[in-house]
Amino acid sequence: MEFTQRLPSEIFISIFKELDTKTLHSLSLVSKGCNTFAMDNHIWNHVALNRWEGKQGMAEICSEPHELWFKKAGTWRKVYSIIEQEARRSELNTDDLVETTWRFKFNSFPIPHVGSPNFHRDGIYTHNGMIEGQLPWTFTKEGQVRVDQFPPLKPFRSTTDWSLKMRNIHVTFVSTDHNCFRKKLYHFNLKLIEELGLDPSHYILHPPKPSFGLSNNSNEENHDDDDGNDQESMENNNENNNEGNENEEMDHIMVLPTNHVFHDDDDDDDNGDNDQNEDNHFVIFLSFQN
Repeated sequence: MEFTQRLPSEIFISIFKELDTKTLHSLSLVSKGCNTFAMDNHIWNHVALNRWEGKQGMAEICSEPHELWFKKAGTWRKVYSIIEQEARRSELNTDDLVETTWRFKFNSFPIPHVGSPNFHRDGIYTHNGMIEGQLPWTFTKEGQVRVDQFPPLKPFRSTTDWSLKMRNIHVTFVSTDHNCFRKKLYHFNLKLIEELGLDPSHYILHPPKPSFGLSNNSNEENHDDDDGNDQESMENNNENNNEGNENEEMDHIMVLPTNHVFHDDDDDDDNGDNDQNEDNHFVIFLSFQN
């Protein structure tokens, strides 16, 4: 008798829920009984929800019941694999840029957020509260994103919270929400329903809609440096240091309106007087292009 049949299945399910994905994969090759438990939807449901907790773009997915994924053996494991593959994707496409809510900051200034940047599908970039009018944006042949004549932005994904990021030597864009995972699962669900011969109207299959506007996520400030050890971050930091030692040609001047002036309350001025009128302040940001 196989050892998995010597104890109630509930015990093995409880044990397998505590295992990591690599161990589950190894156990699936041991025997038919182990394979059954290692592919069990309830086990992978538990593993997936633990893995997805706190990841950007996954809150809505985690909150849904997903009865559909329990209707076929191995479905939760397949869904887990789809999400993992998407979480490792760093290159961006037009949908990613257009359907993502972005926030923007300067790398060299202690301002957590400036304005509301938006990439439009017609190749137009707008930035309310930062610039007036419109600027063109495009992809470079290397897959980077160029806005007007500014240095191209190198895209990458946070390994901590799965947010999307773009960075050059001057600025960083960070997503506050995106549709990457929802879109993947929407198409997966459509195929699964067709495969099982089910009625789509009985399940949540509304296509993910892009949302614009700033997120109220209280953890936003912690996302700026969560990938300090990422290769992309290190490369850009090195570029930034090297650029500081080279001659630069001024390319753009941006002036922030007074309502975007940043006051650092922790840094007292020489006179110890921080009660200056905000209307008397303005900030000019210079962007340089080699």
